[in-house]
Amino acid sequence: MSQTLEPITVTATEANRRFSALLREVAAGRTVLITSRGQVVARLGPDEVQADPAVDDMMAGRRRAWAALEAFWAELDAREDRPEYTWSRDELYDEIT
Repeated sequence: MSQTLEPITVTATEANRRFSALLREVAAGRTVLITSRGQVVARLGPDEVQADPAVDDMMAGRRRAWAALEAFWAELDAREDRPEYTWSRDELYDEIT
């Protein structure tokens, strides 16, 4: 049987100072309510998001794209014939006349 833990209420200032400790409370299953000027403005709670295959596929695609970009950049860096660009700051900002 799961036990429901009472939420903790803290001010924004206190949440800022004790963020790591509050995250441990959240990891243990407790909800943290953060107030500003007496009003609840945020809620930290345990992750309840269910796995979504579409999101997993999208993230896998992003990882593949990033790996391809890194391989491309590494290949460019390894080229013998790559041009050396040596500009001064003044040359970059010269006006074209």
